[in-house]
Amino acid sequence: MALRTPLYEQHLKLGAKLTEFAGWELPASYGSILEEHAAVREAVGLFDVSHMGVVWVRGPVAARVAQWVTTRDLRRFEVNRQAVTLLCRVDGGILDDEIVGRTEDDAFRFVANAANVERIVHWLDRHADPGTTVEQVPAALIAVQGPRARRLVERGLERGELAPKRYWASYVRAFGAEVFASRTGYTGEDGFELALEAEAIAQAPALWEALLKAGRDLGVRPCGLGARDILRIEAGMPLYGHETGEDVTPLELNMERFLDFVPGNDFCGRAALEQALERGVQRHVVGVKMLGHRVPRPGHALLAEGRRIGVITSGTFSPALQAPVGLGFADARWSAPGTQVEVDIPGRGGPQPAEVVELPFYRRKR
Repeated sequence: MALRTPLYEQHLKLGAKLTEFAGWELPASYGSILEEHAAVREAVGLFDVSHMGVVWVRGPVAARVAQWVTTRDLRRFEVNRQAVTLLCRVDGGILDDEIVGRTEDDAFRFVANAANVERIVHWLDRHADPGTTVEQVPAALIAVQGPRARRLVERGLERGELAPKRYWASYVRAFGAEVFASRTGYTGEDGFELALEAEAIAQAPALWEALLKAGRDLGVRPCGLGARDILRIEAGMPLYGHETGEDVTPLELNMERFLDFVPGNDFCGRAALEQALERGVQRHVVGVKMLGHRVPRPGHALLAEGRRIGVITSGTFSPALQAPVGLGFADARWSAPGTQVEVDIPGRGGPQPAEVVELPFYRRKR
């Protein structure tokens, strides 16, 4: 039986179409996926992301443990700083891509992909020094995303201050709930991920309903996995099991900016990744824009000059571009923006023309 989040009853009341994802029963949509997408791009949308795993690493040498398992140089992180990071194997393969944050000098908070939580807890335990605790805590997480997200959260702010810029966080009281408010998201828009942990989980349904009520004049809409997938593809954001995995390195994902190759930052996988940099990467993740109306799907072959040069890993119709687009991997020779390729979509018509374009497909208005 699939797991259910603390907001399950709220989804039923709103008439959500439910689907299973990573062992959880979650809303696919509440009606029109296109209208949910538009709400996030133009106003504000709410997502239940309680399937994500929150894991804490605490103790006198927690910084050393977190430093080793992540690719970021956490020594320079101030309290409340958040960042995208990668957890890699010794050979550089990606175990997970996560948000990690420093909440105290000796406390670090990891937010893991739902499918990877158990093995990430095991991985952290494996590398924890004596005196360091690794604990997965139950949590309810609500993502408030869109250009009006800050205005909505501010309407219920009772104590504390919201983070002034992306990838920072703070503890606040909002709409009657004690919340860890992280200025992060998975949509390409500004916004917050509001976490209620441990005993505060009971406040999640009231917080969800208060956000919907307070944001009516702002155009707030509840949004499901369907809109979230379109939004993250437009933003060029990878999904574990599609673009990322143990057989993929950060270099192939063009994620060098998340690898802090600085003196003293000896993270797991660094040696292998430095060697790969010297050799050169044989394939890269690419954005593909179709020149026709067919939508690329995972597993469709990428072709150039009549031969296979890669594969599509995610695909959708992009409302922002008004065109079908996809993410995938292509041989390095064919990965430059402007390269003409084809996607082998089964059915009539044979391979379909497409073009490699710069990622992300969509950049938010500032």
